[in-house]
Amino acid sequence: MESKERVLTALKVKEPDCIPFMFAMVDTQLQEEIVGHTLRDYVFDVKKDPGTVAVPGESVKTSLNYCIHPETAEKLGLDAWGIKFNYPLFVKASLQRGGWAIERGLLVDWEAFHKITMPDPDQEDVLREAQQFINRYGQDKAIYAAIRMGISSTLMSMGYDVFSYMLYDDREFIQSVLGMYLDFNKRFIRNLEEIGFNFLWSFDDIAFGTAPFFSPQVWDEVFHQPVKAVADGIGIPWIYHSDGNILPLLDRMLQLRMSGIHPLEPGSMDLDYLKKTYGKQVCLIGNLDINSTLSTSSLEEVRFEVLDRIARLSPGGGFILSDSNSVPYFCNSRNLVEVAKTVREYNQLRIHN
Repeated sequence: MESKERVLTALKVKEPDCIPFMFAMVDTQLQEEIVGHTLRDYVFDVKKDPGTVAVPGESVKTSLNYCIHPETAEKLGLDAWGIKFNYPLFVKASLQRGGWAIERGLLVDWEAFHKITMPDPDQEDVLREAQQFINRYGQDKAIYAAIRMGISSTLMSMGYDVFSYMLYDDREFIQSVLGMYLDFNKRFIRNLEEIGFNFLWSFDDIAFGTAPFFSPQVWDEVFHQPVKAVADGIGIPWIYHSDGNILPLLDRMLQLRMSGIHPLEPGSMDLDYLKKTYGKQVCLIGNLDINSTLSTSSLEEVRFEVLDRIARLSPGGGFILSDSNSVPYFCNSRNLVEVAKTVREYNQLRIHN
């Protein structure tokens, strides 16, 4: 199988010839350590990222950058390469080493909401650049678009405290903010499908390490129907990303008919239970720990973790090896290379046997 077929087979919860391998996003400095020189084209620069932070009333546009530079992806042997699409979070934030640290949401009342004008989902320059990426690299690689469906954008732009109060004081406001993001995505996702992306990867965190941010009742009453209306229109495979323990909501979430869930955060959910209970329903994607395996572990420990995840999650198919969040600056480039080496050696043995 080519890489594209391998990934798409796993997303159909079937068994490919080899273990598919991909990372969600990788810090630019780590990538440069891996390739041995500066990367210049479309790399993520938090200081220039117009899609992370916006203020109500400002004119905003969509922008894009590589999730992982093609040179890095090639060197690591990744089966899927992606583009991150940046559109606005309306927040007050400060720039830290690892990105923007959100201090509070700015969509706190109707006055702020009515100042918002979302980007044009038909923005030609962004779609043209994405099309060029697909044309260049999409012959044998699975090409994905990293987006936010709208849940996480709503929670962050309102702030969790305001969101919690509005659940009781003004649910129409929550529905309007969520609807603003979902309406943008209805059209934007259709554009992404038309230009040839193989799958979508939607980053919408809804959980702490121990439990979801909100109850199943809030999911049912606030999020389920609006998000499902958009999800039902998606014509290509898609992955739902949320950190933390999503098990109390997972049966409900699967009604959105996503193809995969990521990142299976270590310590939050039992991997064996996930495989046994949901391994025939949805592709399991993850869960190499960014806080140990990809950062502080020895190379021997890295190899053990990779082979352990393969042994536990790959039987019968429906598994893609990946990170447990994205790959931030504090990870170790040497460990990333060791993951790639271990996967390559395992797959070579698998093919020959």
